[in-house]
Formats: sequence, C-alpha cells, structure tokens
Amino acid sequence: MHVSHRPLPRLKLLTFSFLAWTSIHTAYASNVLERDIAIIGGGASGVYAALRLREMNHSFAIVEERDHFGGHVSTYTVPGTETHIDYGAQGFGGDEDSIRRFFGYYDIPLVRVKLAEVGFGKTRYVDFKTSTELPDFRPDQNISVLAREVYKYPELSLNTALPSPLPEDLALTFRDFVTKYGIESSVFSIYFQTEGLGDLLSKPTLYVFKYLNPAYLDGQLPTSPGFFVTERAFNQEVYLRAQADFGASALVSSRVVAAQRNDSRVVLVVKTPTRTQTIVARKLLVTMPPTLANMRPLDLDAREHGLFSRFEAQGWYVGLVNATGFVAGHEFINAAAAHSQFHLPQLPALYQISPTRVEGIHLVRYGSPSYMTESDVRADIVRTVDRVRRAVVPNAASLPSVELLAFSSHWPFSLRVSASDMAGGFYTRLDALQGHRSTWYTGATFSSTTASHVWNFTERLLPRVFE
Repeated sequence: MHVSHRPLPRLKLLTFSFLAWTSIHTAYASNVLERDIAIIGGGASGVYAALRLREMNHSFAIVEERDHFGGHVSTYTVPGTETHIDYGAQGFGGDEDSIRRFFGYYDIPLVRVKLAEVGFGKTRYVDFKTSTELPDFRPDQNISVLAREVYKYPELSLNTALPSPLPEDLALTFRDFVTKYGIESSVFSIYFQTEGLGDLLSKPTLYVFKYLNPAYLDGQLPTSPGFFVTERAFNQEVYLRAQADFGASALVSSRVVAAQRNDSRVVLVVKTPTRTQTIVARKLLVTMPPTLANMRPLDLDAREHGLFSRFEAQGWYVGLVNATGFVAGHEFINAAAAHSQFHLPQLPALYQISPTRVEGIHLVRYGSPSYMTESDVRADIVRTVDRVRRAVVPNAASLPSVELLAFSSHWPFSLRVSASDMAGGFYTRLDALQGHRSTWYTGATFSSTTASHVWNFTERLLPRVFE
C-alpha cells in the first residue's frame, strides 16, 4: 500500500464514543458496505489475504490509497508497445509453494533468473555529489562472514518473535557488528544489498539480518537457480488482475479518515474519489506499515498509541528515467570519493542509475533517512542523473533533458525500534495486539520484506481471525 503520510502532529480527527456507532451508520447509510472483514492495503499481504479469504467464503473490502494495487511492485509499460519494465520489486525468493500459489490465482507464468540489487550491467563507481568517477574502486563482494551469522537465526524473518534473552549481536548497531567480526571490507557491498535500510551502520543488526535473510541469501548462491519473476516481465500483472477481479470491493485512491473499533465489529469511514463510503465489518486486517501517522485515523487506544509511536522508518523510492547518452549496458553506483565511512554516500541521495531492457531508460533508486516530499525526491533524482551524465558522457549538455518516466514511493520503509525497545519486550507486546479490538495485522513489519515470508505469515494468521 502507498503510505505517503508525512510524520504529523496529533491530528484532530473525529473521535467517537460507543454511543456514536449508530450516528456513523446513519450518516452514511446510503453508502454502506457490509463485509466480514475490511483490509487496509492493496500490496502483497493485503491482496494475498483477500484471495485466501475468498476461498474461505469470507467477504472483504480492500482500501488502497494509490490508484492501483501492488505495494512495492511497480511495472512501467512503454507507450505504444507491450514492453514492460519492472522498477519496483524485481523478483521473488523463498518458499516456492507460496510464490506459485499467489501467482497461480491468475495463471501468471513464472521463470527463474539470477538477480541482484546491483550488477544490472558493467558497474562504474561515481561520486554522485561531486561527479568524480572512481575507476580503481573495487569493493569486496564477499559477504560470507555475515551470511554465516544470519544462518544462525533462520526464524527471524518469518515473524516478530525474538530469541530470549536477546542475543548481543542482534542488539548491536551494525557498525559495532562490523567491527566485532572484522568485515569492514564488505560494508559497501552489504550497503547496496540493503538499500531500503537507509543509514545501515546505525541500525540494530536485527534488521540487517531480517533484510538479508536466508531466503534472500540462498537466491544469491552460485548454485542457486535464482529468483522467480513473471515470464512476461510484468510483476504487477497479478495485482492489476486482482484489482479488476475484486470490483466494488476494491476501493482504490481511497483512505480511511475515521473509525470505530470494539470487540464485536469495526466501522471505517473511507474517503473515495467520488464519495464518502462506510464499511461495517466483523474484523479489520491492517497490512500497511503501522506507523503512528498511518494508524491515527483508526481511533487508537492508549495501548496501541504507545506501541505504534515507537516505530521509526526511512524512505526508499524507485523510478525510471529517460536519459539518453549513457553507454549501453553501463550501470552507475554512488560511491563517496572520501575514504571515510567506507565510501558510503550520505543520504538523502540517489543510490544507482542502472540500465533496463530498453536502451535509454534507466532504473533509479533513492534513499532518505527521514520523510521527504515526493516532489523533492523527484526533483533530486532528475538533477542527480543530469549531473552524473554531464560527468561521464561527452557533449551531454546537447542531449535531451532527463525525464522521470515513472516513480513510486516506499515511504515509510522497513519499520524499526531501538535496541532497548527490542530487549524490553516490544515485539512481544506488539504480537499481543493481534485480535485486540477486532483488529489483526500482517505485512513486512511482522515478518520481512521478502514477499513469500509475508504470504506465509498471512497464511498462518488468517485461520485465527475467524476462530
């Protein structure tokens, strides 16, 4: 689900008492959807949940803020062609059965390919800030020491349960973990395999392990067949098919503006492009990142507010640019010219400019340590690509201007809490929220950013919802 809400002061949203249930229902009686369950978020977990709930004979409605389903999956179709370019999630690793089940709902054929976060072409390292190329920079690609430690905790990315007591390594900042295990030479490579974590070195190591989980690492092995992608290079197709299939139960370009929840039912007031819609449901499934800003319209109680207020996030943004002149097949990675900080670029910044299957169209990825407006991110992407092109392409000034063809915001991405919160039982208390006030939770925050983990977590959760 697209969740572009910036961190806000406490909003003066409608607050309802129990006696106001009747008034909510009456005020919007002409636009009421009655469902077994309401789902907030049309990404991987929300769409999977809807498909499975339908098989379980439960009615649903999905509320999605964007004008389309897909979450972190985004596909651009070159105008006038049937050529697709995936610029969000590139592939799917982990449990093969869950992957095939999800795409099998709409008979989407899959193939396996080798994928990496970088390495889309001949790699060149450039300081995007100073436009300085680093021709002799050769980062160490060996992350075997990190992988050895990740494999010690195979369950971390499957749910939020933590070992007790919390192992010291998981609570260390990743900077301290790097020092402890002497893997300084690998930091640059690890950084570009965890772009969504933002300022990698300051994060608790737990979140690095959840991101670079065994399913991800297995897909990178030389002996691995790789990751699943759709045969038509159209990863978003399954989401668009589901959106069309769900009909009036798919409320896109819509957001919840007020709610009332208790132990027997949920009422959501939803602002759609054409009207205010009321959804009355027995249960609520939240699949969006549960930041305080996202959750505030849901009539939080003190217990919920106390947990969701602990989350922090960073921004990750993806897109495609039309930028002619770059040597075909060359990829440009942002590496700080200064040797301090392992050559890591200082965020906010563009991570990479990578070739795609269409010459002249390049994949771009951008990171920020905190909230940024989409307009600011878009403008900086275009400025940076133009600056790099002027540095590496002769006569670049005479070329057509850089054009941003497609863009998707993944803010807020990879929610985290402090090491002290982790050790203090935060995730135990978060798990205890399942079912509280008829509300259930799934999504990357409760497992990992690996889609098959999200699907399997959701699969285990759904039978509990209607017990």
